[in-house]
Amino acid sequence: MKRLIGILLALALALSALACGGKEHGAAQNDQNATDAPAQNETPGGVAPPSDGANGAVSGELMPGMFTMLGKAGSFELKGIRFSAERTGTPGGINNWEPSLTMIRTVFELDEWVAYTIQYEYGSAEEAKLGIWLFPHRELSEYSGMELHEMQDNAFFCEYELPYETYPYPLDDMLIVQGAAHKSGEYDMLLTVNGQIVGGAILRFLEKGALEGMSDEQIASMMAVG
Repeated sequence: MKRLIGILLALALALSALACGGKEHGAAQNDQNATDAPAQNETPGGVAPPSDGANGAVSGELMPGMFTMLGKAGSFELKGIRFSAERTGTPGGINNWEPSLTMIRTVFELDEWVAYTIQYEYGSAEEAKLGIWLFPHRELSEYSGMELHEMQDNAFFCEYELPYETYPYPLDDMLIVQGAAHKSGEYDMLLTVNGQIVGGAILRFLEKGALEGMSDEQIASMMAVG
């Protein structure tokens, strides 16, 4: 029995490692320009202007189908973000859209590995912490004044040291929302620098199999649903 428990614990740790820092980083990850990326006028949800986010305040609102900048973070500047799915959508289409702030994939399934690419510039030699958080959706005002520095009661958390090991190449990693522990629905994906929330997106995780057989166009049409 002790041996079985030890094996299960080791497996859990291995899965945890895959969810945070489990992908190889390097120049090869940077050469993924999408030839099938939709035109900008096809962006679901429109474009929201960034806010100043002064003194850690969070203003504006998260818009479905895009990444919304909520504040500034010193020398860190976000250039684009991409999400792609393990088993839904096509590799050359919706899963290979060019990193952007106005057109990102936001609909996935529970228990599906989701790869994310973050393109950024960091113009400082000082160390900083870049955090990725996934919370069950709530009103944006509830995040106002909140600083995120350690694991909380959320769906996913991962933190990286800046300057990153492969800079200036994008940061590539994976996340998963497990159906055994979390419900389907909307989640707030937040990006933080030194605990300060600088932006976010609404991601929707449906029940496993809900997207089976759907085309890229069908999945994209769901991204504007709030």
